[in-house]
Amino acid sequence: MIAIILNVDHVYIGGAFSFVDDFLFDKAKDIFISMQDDSPYKISFSKASYKNNAGIIGATYFLKQKFNLA
Repeated sequence: MIAIILNVDHVYIGGAFSFVDDFLFDKAKDIFISMQDDSPYKISFSKASYKNNAGIIGATYFLKQKFNLA
């Protein structure tokens, strides 16, 4: 998993399955998840929806199924 804080408002997550520590959640307003760094397929969450890691797991599972990735 690679987590990069783009700025104080956004966190970008790359990887099929991702986990982010609480301190990253506390620093960001939005989160973007994609299968690869240059992917146009990103999912954005409000802070309320991604505060729980289950939201991230669900989103990455959705991406995995959508693009038929092993």
